[in-house]
This record gives sequence, C-alpha cells and structure tokens, in this order.
Amino acid sequence: MGCQQNQIEISLIIPTFNSAKSILPTLESASRFLKDHQFEIIVVDDGSSDNTVSLLQGHACRIFLNKHSGVSHARNVGLDHARGKYVMFCDADDLLVGQLPAISPSDIISYSQHCHNPGTYRGIESKRQMLASLFGFNQTSKDFPAYYGGPVSKLFRRDFLNKYELRFDEQLSNSEDVLFNTQAIIAAKSITTVKQGIYLYQGHVESATHRFSSKLLDNHLLFINKMDGELQLIPKCHQLIQQILSLYLYQLVFRYLALIPNYRSEYRRWQRGVIKFRTAKWNTDLQRWVERTTIKLINHFDIQAAVQFARLYLLIKHLKPHSVNDQLL
Repeated sequence: MGCQQNQIEISLIIPTFNSAKSILPTLESASRFLKDHQFEIIVVDDGSSDNTVSLLQGHACRIFLNKHSGVSHARNVGLDHARGKYVMFCDADDLLVGQLPAISPSDIISYSQHCHNPGTYRGIESKRQMLASLFGFNQTSKDFPAYYGGPVSKLFRRDFLNKYELRFDEQLSNSEDVLFNTQAIIAAKSITTVKQGIYLYQGHVESATHRFSSKLLDNHLLFINKMDGELQLIPKCHQLIQQILSLYLYQLVFRYLALIPNYRSEYRRWQRGVIKFRTAKWNTDLQRWVERTTIKLINHFDIQAAVQFARLYLLIKHLKPHSVNDQLL
C-alpha cells in the first residue's frame, strides 16, 4: 500500500530463501490480512538461487537482497528498514488468516486462539507466565497467555525495539527467536494478548526444526547460557531453567544423539556444559508424553535407554505415512 512514512501503521517483514513455491500465496494472504491498515511489506531475500526474487517484481513490497547469511540476519535487515509504528513477521511458507483487528497500544501484542486469559499484562509474575509460555509450559493453566516462542503472531512497537536495541542473535541458528522474545518480554512495560488465531503455520518437514543438525549441541549450550543471563533479571525462574534444560536435552536426543554413533561422549559434553544449572535429576514436567518419557528414561536408566527409545520412535514414525498438519496459532 503506498503511503507516507509517518502514516505507516504496520511493517510486515518476510525473510525468503528459495521460496518460489510459496511466496505468492503468503503475499496475497498478507495483503488481505492488513487491508484495513496503512502497511508496508518488506521482503528480505537471503540469497535465493531459485526465481523467488523475479516473482516478487510487480508486487507491492519493498525488496532487499542479501547474500546468504541466515534468517536472523534477514529479519534484522527488515527491522533496520522498517518504517511502521509496529512491526510483525511472517515466514515465506506460511499464511496470515482473517484480518488484523484494531490495535490497542502496547509494547507487544500477541495473538493466539489458545490464549486462556486475554488482556494486558504488566509486572514480574506476568513476565514469568509469558516466559514459560514460550516453551509451551503450563498450557492447562487458566492464565495461559499462549505467547508463541516464534517471532510470528505478534506486533512489536518499533520504537520499543529500537529503544532497547532488540534484534535477533545471529550467533544462534536455532532458538534465536525464543531469545529475541525473552528479551522483548523482559524489557516490555506492557504486553497485550488477544484470543484470535491469525497465523497458519504450515509445518513443512524440511524446516530446520525437524532436521538433523551437527551443530545443535553447540547451539543449545550457547542458547542456555544466553538465556541464563536474561533470566537473571527475573526472580524465581529456577524451575523454568530446569524445564528448559530438559526440553532442550529432549531435542538433542531426537535430532542429534540418536543419529550419531558417539552419542555418549556428546551427552557428557552436554552435561559438562550445563553443570551449573542442573540438579540430580532432569526435570520431567514437560508438555508431551514423548518428551517426558525420554527424560524419565535418562533419569532412571541412562542415555543409552533414551537413545534406543528415540531410534525406535523415529523408525516407526518414518514407516508410517507422513503428513504434517497445518496449525493455526
């Protein structure tokens, strides 16, 4: 939508990388979603080798071209060029659903159909609830805010992000969005939650979330230490740290340890890396049964039992006809 810089209400940032098969439906959904607002769409291409960029020509969006540097860098480029009062993010293979309603002023506005208690949150206790929600903890709580760990389904006031110099950590290749949200939650004076699903995550199996990564252990150790530095600002987060450690250990088992021969030595490296955080047993208060089972096997037997369980689970999952359901956040 063409408009003067001081009139732009929303800057939507879409990072792309070889997104030719999906980018046009994403752009169309974004234009419908934002049609009642003054907006700009910023597409940051992260060095695509397909025809993503040529497909963008003629569409009402600002295009920035980068050499391949990762999604965090692409999002940061978008933030540096955004002109709207609020910024929001959308991945190039997902869709925005419905229409964005009127905006109630707040540092962050989070949208989810799973929010149990919509309203405006302030104070330390609310921040603890938001931080736990990033990882899906406490979903049965009557106060569950459903603040999704990714950067999507939210509006961030741009002046707020700039004031606190909030950007995505380009050292991390996994969970950089969780760290960004953690920093934003801690800095925010007010966070408004809205009970409305606006984002259709299309759950592609080639997503980095589902892939084997030889760098996952190093990434998780770096992430845990960065998270610890942030959570020091919020009292009474010891239980949360224990849950995060166990959740990320589960990820390691399924996406790394179960897929390599030297898993014992790599598990010992994880133990050494998080020794200052952990108690005698890993925390089993996790959301999904497969997460809890994996951690219980480590606690009651050893890493070999968890790895064998993960290998069997992955084998059965591979043999079944695979489908990834779309998820409305």
